[in-house]
Amino acid sequence: MFAKRQDFSFDGIENLPLLAVIAAFVGLLVGFVVIGFRACIEFGTKFLLRVESDQFERLEPLWHFLLPIAGSLVAVALFFVLRRESRIVGIVHVLERFNSADVKMPIRNAAYQFIGGALALIFGVSGGREGPAIHLGAWTSSFVAHQFRLTHNSVRVIVACGITAGIAASFNIPIAAVVFTMEVVMLEFTIATFLPLMLAAFAAAALVSLIYPTSPVFELSPGMALHDWNALMVVGTGIAVGIFASLFKYEIEFFSDLKIGRVWQRMLAAGLLTGAIALILPQVLGMGWDTAVALVAGESEANFTIAFLLTLILAKLLATSACIGSGLPVGMIGPSIVLGVMIGTLCGMVESSVLGSGSNTPTVVYGLLGAVAMLGATLNAPLAALLTVVELSGELDLVLPGLLVIVAANLTTYGLFGRRSIFVSRMHSLGIPYPPHPSVLYLRRSSVRACMDSRIKLMDQSPSATDRKESSRDKDIAWLIHPQSDNQFLVHGTRESNSQFASARASLLSSQSSLEEALTEMDTKKVDVVCATQSRSSHKIIGVLTREYIQRMQTKLVDDKQHQKE
Repeated sequence: MFAKRQDFSFDGIENLPLLAVIAAFVGLLVGFVVIGFRACIEFGTKFLLRVESDQFERLEPLWHFLLPIAGSLVAVALFFVLRRESRIVGIVHVLERFNSADVKMPIRNAAYQFIGGALALIFGVSGGREGPAIHLGAWTSSFVAHQFRLTHNSVRVIVACGITAGIAASFNIPIAAVVFTMEVVMLEFTIATFLPLMLAAFAAAALVSLIYPTSPVFELSPGMALHDWNALMVVGTGIAVGIFASLFKYEIEFFSDLKIGRVWQRMLAAGLLTGAIALILPQVLGMGWDTAVALVAGESEANFTIAFLLTLILAKLLATSACIGSGLPVGMIGPSIVLGVMIGTLCGMVESSVLGSGSNTPTVVYGLLGAVAMLGATLNAPLAALLTVVELSGELDLVLPGLLVIVAANLTTYGLFGRRSIFVSRMHSLGIPYPPHPSVLYLRRSSVRACMDSRIKLMDQSPSATDRKESSRDKDIAWLIHPQSDNQFLVHGTRESNSQFASARASLLSSQSSLEEALTEMDTKKVDVVCATQSRSSHKIIGVLTREYIQRMQTKLVDDKQHQKE
């Protein structure tokens, strides 16, 4: 379809218009995909169960037990159909592929994520829809970027746009989606990537707003004041959330690292455990969104005792951890918000029971702050967590106490319990260094095409002394290149600056590659020079890149960082 298109490169602010067009297109496309995913869940729940999505409490108790078991059985059936490498899904899979050379997302994994994730959520498996949305957004954008034959650093930006669009479309939180991608995925804030992400988020959220209502998800009671809050209680809420967040991370890691039985048996056991818990506490089924919305609106607070809410929190933690840790294709961001609302509400109820009429802070304030703290502590994305809850509630009064509660929760989680982000832990368990070193990030966001020296002259045979002398007088020629074997070439520097490269061996590498791939190629082939080709499918040489140049750029980056610290 795009076979004859030009190869595009994105290496600086001057190419933003091109990337902006692709980002907007990707945002719309991901929006359609996520709408389709959400529609499948809603239609399936209504058609099969005769209830609205995530309202499993209205079903008979027997269904509470059988549904998550059925959901895990469906996932197991799909599991057996797929090869081992196609069974990995979710945000950790996206991060793992994002740290690969070409950021290519396999279609079989995406298909499993769509079908398995939709069916699992229809049948009440304890988890969220944002993990599948992020995976589907990443696959869609990766497919588009590779069809356009973008350079690999440009592919990375477009995939980040897809991730942003997936989050924005899943919860209608475009600003938080941009910040989440920058904090967790890109790990950097630059204008050259910020603008495409914003445009992708806008396109996806605007499309979704045509289908789903844009009113705040967490609607407060009329006249509810959020500006009355107690700093000590906010800190206490943050500490309490930090404790539960640490437990949540520990349980997910425990179930992920569990080696009892085979993977499919652990998936089935997670469904069985969820069903057994749901016989007593059906609120653990699905994402639990309806429970969180009711708590924020004050509808369930009168019916929930402190003991019941504490039991529900522990049960939801266990069921969600088992489902995510066993490998069922569901996400953890939605349940983290729900758990945060529950924990924050619990703290508010404790304050009310202790102080009685002396408490001036509405319980709902602590519920929303709990959601902020839980997201920040589990995802290691404090700004994204704060903006998520602000966008979901439409309440700017949450910003000031939100900053305090996030600090308290993160200090508890990392300082007291030493628990890192669940994504970081899972990446390390896969043997992938995360987050990458700044120099690695630099190499990944720079392409061979932007850094190569295009002053070359191709020759059929080894250049003579006369050829070298004549070339040294031509300002447009810095390298003489001639073939040695099928994929090996000899390069000759004609300038004083590259005269050390006399008959140096060089291998071929696509100019679409990143500098990280160039270094890997040099190490693998034991050469210090690569000849850059037009594309992967073409052997036409268009430039030369040396190890010395890359190392010089890395040294400059370190020096710049040092100057910034000083």
